[in-house]
Amino acid sequence: MLTDRLWRRLGADPTIVGTPLTIGTTAYTVIGVMPPGFRFSAAVTADEPDLYVPLALDLAAQLPFNHDFLAIVRARHGASPEAVRQVIAIAARPSDAADHHQGHGRDLYPVGLQADMVEEVRPALVGLSFATVFLLLVLTVNLSSLLLARAAERQREVAVSRALGASGTAIVRAMLLEGGLLGLLGGLGGVLAGRWGMRLLVALGPTDLPRRDDIVLDWRVALVVVTVGVILGLAAAASPAAWASRVPLESLVATGSLRGTRTYGRLRRSLIVVQVALSLVLLSAGGLVVRSFERLLTVDPGFRPAGVLTFQVSLGRWLFPAEADAFAFQDRVTDAFRSVPGVTAVSATRTLPIAGGTNVTALTIPGAPGNTGDANRDTAIVDRIFVRSGYVDAIGIRVLAGRAFAGGHGPGVREALIDRALARQFFPTGDPIGASIRCEGQTLVIIGVIEQARMYDLYRDGRPQLLVRAEDYEGRRPSYFVVHTNGDPRALSALVTPIVRRVDRRVAVSDVRTMNEIVAERRSRERLSAVLIGGLALGALVLVAMGLVGVISGTVTRRRGELAIRMALGATHRRVLRLVVGDGALLVGLGVLLGVPGVYAAGALVRGLLVDVSPWDPATLVAVAAGLFLVALAACYAPARRVLRIDPAPLLRQE
Repeated sequence: MLTDRLWRRLGADPTIVGTPLTIGTTAYTVIGVMPPGFRFSAAVTADEPDLYVPLALDLAAQLPFNHDFLAIVRARHGASPEAVRQVIAIAARPSDAADHHQGHGRDLYPVGLQADMVEEVRPALVGLSFATVFLLLVLTVNLSSLLLARAAERQREVAVSRALGASGTAIVRAMLLEGGLLGLLGGLGGVLAGRWGMRLLVALGPTDLPRRDDIVLDWRVALVVVTVGVILGLAAAASPAAWASRVPLESLVATGSLRGTRTYGRLRRSLIVVQVALSLVLLSAGGLVVRSFERLLTVDPGFRPAGVLTFQVSLGRWLFPAEADAFAFQDRVTDAFRSVPGVTAVSATRTLPIAGGTNVTALTIPGAPGNTGDANRDTAIVDRIFVRSGYVDAIGIRVLAGRAFAGGHGPGVREALIDRALARQFFPTGDPIGASIRCEGQTLVIIGVIEQARMYDLYRDGRPQLLVRAEDYEGRRPSYFVVHTNGDPRALSALVTPIVRRVDRRVAVSDVRTMNEIVAERRSRERLSAVLIGGLALGALVLVAMGLVGVISGTVTRRRGELAIRMALGATHRRVLRLVVGDGALLVGLGVLLGVPGVYAAGALVRGLLVDVSPWDPATLVAVAAGLFLVALAACYAPARRVLRIDPAPLLRQE
């Protein structure tokens, strides 16, 4: 089965079905072409396959230590998980009966494919949905406050309309229409901005994000955005419309100044308190996620990615039938790179750090000081990593004791490196160097203890690791080269293919990347979460500042007479300024207190996005609250400075 991408590279021949195709030395027949956009969900690598071939596999004949097989089963609609497990258990019986499988505890178990696909991205999606809802609430409250202020400024117009016989329903309808039009225009603007922003967000997202290529802003998404905009506009206009329709007519025409009413003042101040509370919740979540990403940037992955270039080569048996030929090819490529100026170390491995895909096995260390006498406790399940000499130096793993693999070893000797976790488990008080490991019926000698190079997550250790020489095992040819240079590793990228082709023109080269690029890709999901949630939190902060500016401006306008009297009686500008700013500070303080319970709920929602940061990290939450308070005070101060321009004499004569 060809992918659509490969089919087009071969000329997009519509009659290609039935055409013979040779891969290596094996003949195949093309039976179909996959549709565009198809992605095998179980392939979580950055590079998608170009074609699919049948896997002829007798599970009972496989060694029990090999865990590299995956089966796809579609359950009948309505089948319970228990029924699926029973069917899989029945399918596993032939392999369970095999002599070399008995006693190894191997089992088959079902995993929901959809749940497995979204397991890693679900926390980010939940956190982003939470942040979006809160920002929409903040936006609605802010817009409602602005429309309420506009309604107060138009109180003369409302009074005239009411005096001429306009009903409260007509006034409500007019204001709702205005809010709906604002929401419509905002929704259309959001669609236009979204078309540009979508490309940026997809570029920031990880390459293994499920259905990444399907993330588009089509007409359905645009319709939802516009509809939500209209609904938010109507919701924001509801409170000022209700106020304008219920306020007594006498209150509207009783004064010639824009003093408003007590109901208006209380309503708008209440909206600001709610807005501050909602913003605090969103800012706390954003602060925790950004703090988490900052921790991720400084975490030690157990190796040094700087200055390292990696690439993969094809070492299939159709090219190198004998193991010795494959390793001889690697040695020639290694020598060729060592002659390049600036290159300090070259090696090869079967699995790169942060890429997973290790070989899982069990080992024991007879006579180790840490043994308890319990066979289960004294057996460790480890990641076995097949490497060549010089790998530890090339990838930058720290050697804690002993030495790394040298150029060669004596006949009949199998050397091994263990990580700190294994050394701590089996040798809490002794020296592991020289001890013997029993693994799959073979004996290995420990020659060194190393720091663990994390294989799955940048921020936490995985299973204990056992490093062994690839040439000591049949069929474990390392396909990844690791080249360390003192300069920029990207400068070596152009040399990779020519060097490999000079050694053997038949060998294909792929996946040329620096380790910094691989590490950055692993950080991309957390980076996307930090950018999105942090951006939404900053948006909420801007909205709070805008709302406070509007409230304080309205306060200064309505209280001009009172402030003029205070100043005429001897109050200094500083005292009057402090009075106005204090009014805004009181609103912010009430909002912060109101938002504290929501902060704890937000921490629980974003827990899955956090790395080495508590969901209720006191330093982050205090910093967020203090930052919100300072920004709010700054927003209050700008309009409050209008007090300094008040001249009491002419204002009092006018009053």
